[in-house]
Amino acid sequence: NVISKSDVKSLAEPDEQEVVAEVQEFYGDYIAKCPMIRYQLSSEAAKRLAECVRQVITKEYELFEFRRTEVPPLLLILDRCDDAITPLLNQWTYQAMVHELLGINNNRIDLSRVPGISKDMREVVLSAEND
Repeated sequence: NVISKSDVKSLAEPDEQEVVAEVQEFYGDYIAKCPMIRYQLSSEAAKRLAECVRQVITKEYELFEFRRTEVPPLLLILDRCDDAITPLLNQWTYQAMVHELLGINNNRIDLSRVPGISKDMREVVLSAEND
């Protein structure tokens, strides 16, 4: 279980800003399950890592074959350069949230496509004084 210098170099190449202070190796071969590998499509580094992991699993096939499960474990590879939190955030004010989620046009919100909405609620007018 020794990693070659070329493998260390290939791991260090994506660290363009030299922010990695330490690389630790943990033994994962005790799990002995063949994962389904998913990676972030927009990241070339994540794609390369996923391909390398897939190659190792293919090369060491006999290590992973004996414990096949109905639902394979998932190995999710994300690029740390991308911000995963911002898309999960919503606006801080109600008006901004309504505009983002429903859309506001001339202070009016069109709810006519909402199933089962009452006739008087199909269009709502926002007012800074009353809302």
